[in-house]
Amino acid sequence: RFLLFISILLISSLFVFGQTSTKDNWIVEINGQKYYYSEFISKFNMYIELTVPEDKRKEYLNDKKLQKAFLENFINEIILLNRINKENFTSQYKNMLLFQRKQIVVDLYIQKVIYPTIPAPTKKEIEQYYNQNSKSFQNVDIEVAMKQIEEYLKMMKLQEKINSILQEKKESLIIQRNQDYFEKNLKVSWVLKIGDEVIDYDSFNSLFLDFLNQVPENQREKTKYLLLTQFTNSFINTYIFYRDISKNTDFEKKYIEYIEYIYKQKLIELYISIKLKDKFQPVTPDQVEAYYNMNKTQFAGYPETQAKQYIYQMLSQQVLSMYINDLVQAMRDESVIKRNREFLESIGLN
Repeated sequence: RFLLFISILLISSLFVFGQTSTKDNWIVEINGQKYYYSEFISKFNMYIELTVPEDKRKEYLNDKKLQKAFLENFINEIILLNRINKENFTSQYKNMLLFQRKQIVVDLYIQKVIYPTIPAPTKKEIEQYYNQNSKSFQNVDIEVAMKQIEEYLKMMKLQEKINSILQEKKESLIIQRNQDYFEKNLKVSWVLKIGDEVIDYDSFNSLFLDFLNQVPENQREKTKYLLLTQFTNSFINTYIFYRDISKNTDFEKKYIEYIEYIYKQKLIELYISIKLKDKFQPVTPDQVEAYYNMNKTQFAGYPETQAKQYIYQMLSQQVLSMYINDLVQAMRDESVIKRNREFLESIGLN
């Protein structure tokens, strides 16, 4: 959940739009290194394509306020990546980052190849869901409700498709878990066998420990078995999906720029989660309950459980935002940042 909150936070802070330009000049200089408008706008547009529905992309293309906000995130990203390189962080989490890269390929493949094949829910399906859950939408505008239901049903169809693909692939494979590792916590020669491929102890266990290291220390022991189960299932699914993509398609080669872009975002998320893991204080059930009772009218139409889950994430994001802002601001204070104000003014970003 900790990484999920950071991911949601970064997505919300970067939800901005841009368009390409034939103009190019350096836009900002950080510790003597110049960074150019072409790099800035390329990342700007790539983020749009990866996160924003196509029918909404043009809406904010010329919004200079949003571009200025994105420029600050561009600067933060450079400073964070430079610090990551300086601290040789990637070598400490080499296995975890390699696994995350495979996850990125799988997720991007799902977005670019599988999702477009999912049919939109029919009007009858949407109306049927609405009628079956009408109490949940009592105070929600009918058009808003229909749009929410349409998106929800399509995501459910996508998940069903993914599960179907995985099930089909697993039917032709024998997957073995070494119970001496999973049940007795023993050091063994192998942990998993997926078809004719063997996952040895050192490879898997070091990866799991890297994953576990992202969890606050006071929560590790009581959730270790559950985390191991979740991690193992994710590992198997990613392994099977990625192996099929890499062997049977040229997808990685085709989307290498996208993969590297997302990889850097994940690297930053991992770095921040490690830096903040023991500072982060989880939101308590009492805090969630208090917020819910004070703002019940805002959640009309939503089941109480769903509303409280949203509140938990929102409050957690606010706490994380404070910690992340403090962390990044300290790094900005230690950096020399110069803006090309004349050029920025010429493109409306001053």
